[in-house]
Amino acid sequence: MSRRDSGPRTHGEESFMDIIERFSFPISLAVLLAMIAVSTYIRLLPGLIYGFKYVNGNDPWIFYWLANYFYVHDLGGLSQLSHVGTFWYPWGRNFLKTEYLGIPWLSAFMTKLLGKGQAFIIEAEGLLPVIFAVIGIAATYMAVYRATRSKLGAITAASVYAFYPAIVLDKSFATYPGKQVSGLGIIALSLYFLAVAYTSTSRNRSLVAALVGGIVGGSLAWLWGGYEYVALILAVIVLLDPFIVSPTMDRFYKHLAAAVGYLAVLSTSPAVGPTYVYHSLGLALLAVLAVYFLEANVEKLHLERLHLTSTFTRKMHLWVIILGVGLLAAAAMSGIISLPSRVLLALGIRPLTGVVPLTVQEYMPIPFSEAMAEYGPVFFVTLIGLIVLIYDVVARRERLSSTDTLRVAFLALGVLFMVASINEAYFIPSAAFFLALSAGTSIGALTSMHVSYFDKKTRRTYYKREPAALAVGVILAIIILGFAAYYIPEDYAALKLDAPAVTTGWLTALSVPTSNGTSRVIVPLNNAWIAALNYIKYNTSKKSIVVSWWDYGYWIAALGNRTTVVDGSTINGTQIGLVANVFTAPVNQSPVYLEMMRLAPNDTYLITYDIFIGIYDNSTHSVIMFPYPNVYPVNPQAGVYAITYGLGDIAKSYQMLRIALRVNPYADSPFFSNYTSVTTESNYEFYQFPAFVGGPSSNVSLTLHTTIYDLMMYGISVLNKYGYFGTGAKFLTNVTSFVPAGVQYVDPLTGSIVPEPITPPSPLPYYQPAKVFISVPYAWSPAGSNVTYFYSVVVFLYRWTGVI
Repeated sequence: MSRRDSGPRTHGEESFMDIIERFSFPISLAVLLAMIAVSTYIRLLPGLIYGFKYVNGNDPWIFYWLANYFYVHDLGGLSQLSHVGTFWYPWGRNFLKTEYLGIPWLSAFMTKLLGKGQAFIIEAEGLLPVIFAVIGIAATYMAVYRATRSKLGAITAASVYAFYPAIVLDKSFATYPGKQVSGLGIIALSLYFLAVAYTSTSRNRSLVAALVGGIVGGSLAWLWGGYEYVALILAVIVLLDPFIVSPTMDRFYKHLAAAVGYLAVLSTSPAVGPTYVYHSLGLALLAVLAVYFLEANVEKLHLERLHLTSTFTRKMHLWVIILGVGLLAAAAMSGIISLPSRVLLALGIRPLTGVVPLTVQEYMPIPFSEAMAEYGPVFFVTLIGLIVLIYDVVARRERLSSTDTLRVAFLALGVLFMVASINEAYFIPSAAFFLALSAGTSIGALTSMHVSYFDKKTRRTYYKREPAALAVGVILAIIILGFAAYYIPEDYAALKLDAPAVTTGWLTALSVPTSNGTSRVIVPLNNAWIAALNYIKYNTSKKSIVVSWWDYGYWIAALGNRTTVVDGSTINGTQIGLVANVFTAPVNQSPVYLEMMRLAPNDTYLITYDIFIGIYDNSTHSVIMFPYPNVYPVNPQAGVYAITYGLGDIAKSYQMLRIALRVNPYADSPFFSNYTSVTTESNYEFYQFPAFVGGPSSNVSLTLHTTIYDLMMYGISVLNKYGYFGTGAKFLTNVTSFVPAGVQYVDPLTGSIVPEPITPPSPLPYYQPAKVFISVPYAWSPAGSNVTYFYSVVVFLYRWTGVI
């Protein structure tokens, strides 16, 4: 919106504002640097506390594998990555087309630049998310300030990137390199240059800045799939611009420079390539540029011959957009433009084919209330900013200027990503980021709003700040900054407890009971997975292949140095379906699916894991163990509860059943399937999944014969023979017997659990136990009792004997 601050000023008010303005830059810079320092320290906590020996999560381990590759090949060797047989057996993986190589290349580059040895790679990789976060915080400030000239709005937006958990806790801290939030830092930098382009009065400077902004945005194609965000940003700018200022060739050249820079660099990425320009959203970007070009030259088209207007109007542009949306939908449905399932889900469209996207947690929709818990303050301020925009244009009849395009685009993008995040949880950090930009823009609009009055004595029009708008803007900024300050200790507390997943077995911090009846929070460090991966690396043949659910494929390849069939980037839905059937078929049918994947007997291993609760009898030295039970009230007034088991693969097993089509794949709930049972006690009724105990007996029998459950329960029963007792589990080496169990009864009032022993069938002759790795992160003995309770992470490794 047009912001007027020319003309005579009233002495008292303006002198006070001048004082504020004079010191605003050094103050805002000091605040920005302080935010960066505090945010950096908080994000470094996991590395400072738990070290940099291991990265967190799953994807970072494939980055580690690739970084080692680049280090050995002196930052080159791209051609050899076109087929790597260690992954996606039997097909092999083309990393050039299926991975963004930027983060691993940067890790290797940093290591060589600093003159470090190969051992430093994992530390370099672990530090990258903090480096990107610093870039993101600073660039967010610069982008909003350049677009609005409001230091308060810029600081406010930067505080969201620095401290809001939706961004900080989403893989943007030390040891957890996440592509999304790291990529948002690059987008913020790109937006800064675009802001320079659209607010500069120098034509040459504008064109250069637009080109650089496009180049920076295009570089994202080497780091993350969010390069498509940049296409969306540019398209939104081009589409909104004609509503704000009539199209001109000068404006077209800015749009074109940004698009050319973006598409040129993007096309160099092997994972994207030139096809993006003509077979994906790049085509839509070219289309909106073409539309803008025609609108800028509409007088030359002689449309009056078709009885149409020969001059540009906003109504004309609106009809063009409506037509364009229809053409885009038709192109997507016909296959001319390829839209991935993630984009469809963000639009609220469930893919008509393929079950896999419907089973991934981050692809699921979230309630509006949960979205507001993540980024409510910035959404609230964005909503006010939209109202102010409408009020300015309609009621105050303010004319929008050529510098307002990016401001309006920020508002539009904030709303778009908010909707996307509700449809698909994956977009929560992105929504928080774009809403931060739009909230900063809204505060900038309010604090710079002016009113005019005519002085009859001097016969001149004067302008002064609108005090009410200024007050509202400051209050809204204080709200967002206040939440940022509130989140600092919350971030600190969370990251202080965030150890690498391979050292916790994906267990988060636990509130555990103590012997004296109180409770405390622990980080469940254990070595079950590390021991299993070391065993695979040193005790199996180099030609061995390990079958696991996709979550652990990267661990097995990077740390176990063995070939896998699926991992976190597997795009072959048929292969994922085969693995799902391996684990969910009855144990006597499961090997057929291994044979379908051309796997070799005796060199093929199955690995699975979960979290178990154990009860050790100090007198008999016997142990009963059952998967971690999760109890949910269904209708507590009627005494109805639900129990699901596990925090690892048992918890994921319902998704495996859906993918394998052994249950209705479109039913979100695991209950009322053939793998569900019911137990009763007194006036309570418990629905259980999986059906380890209870009735009907046919469901229990089906469950116990299902491969994944059988491997686990049988593995518990043979711990005496095949157990590897790791960290915290040494007291179990003298156990006389290990008995697997389900939950017979849970007292809803006290939480006391009564286990019921089960007798699992033997998976032999099909699967031979190789080793069962158990590590105990915590154990306790209630005062006066003769038992020891313990939490355990258990990893089960079996060898396929070849029997079918």
